[in-house]
Amino acid sequence: MTDPDFIDFMMEGGHYLLFPEDFGDYQCPNCGREITEGDQVEWADQKKKIIKCPDCGQEIEVS
Repeated sequence: MTDPDFIDFMMEGGHYLLFPEDFGDYQCPNCGREITEGDQVEWADQKKKIIKCPDCGQEIEVS
């Protein structure tokens, strides 16, 4: 059985990834941070490929 705390963690956006090389580099339109391979980012919507900027939280669409 899955731990209920783990499910809450995942539902609240606690799922992070290392920004993959095949997405290329992105610059946050809000704060200007360069997001590159190896940066830790949070998915805002994984199906639509939208991440959150690690600095300001701005949602950025990646392709």
